[in-house]
Amino acid sequence: MTTRPDTLENVTQQQLRSMAHQNPPPQVELCSCRAGVYLVHLHDGSKSYQLVDNHQMPLHFHAIEEAKDLLRPLGFTHGTLTFIDDSDEMIGTAMDRVSSEDALKNGTRIGF
Repeated sequence: MTTRPDTLENVTQQQLRSMAHQNPPPQVELCSCRAGVYLVHLHDGSKSYQLVDNHQMPLHFHAIEEAKDLLRPLGFTHGTLTFIDDSDEMIGTAMDRVSSEDALKNGTRIGF
């Protein structure tokens, strides 16, 4: 397992619309943070993004369907559901964060 080197850059819904039509489009990650809260992360080559609102605050979804309803009309057809790891929870473990590549490889593929 490699250390997660990526930092998340912010991307708004408007910017996301144009990203959906890139060739290839970024890989969508729905990150389950805690009971019923999901964040949208996108991975495009060496960059990773976090979907934010117009005030640059992360968009929180309370169901996978909410995220799908936003992403599907933009042209995204699938993504990967991942779960936050122990080190992300800041509980004081000495383990390294899971890399984005490992998280996406071991996540659950979902369709929009």
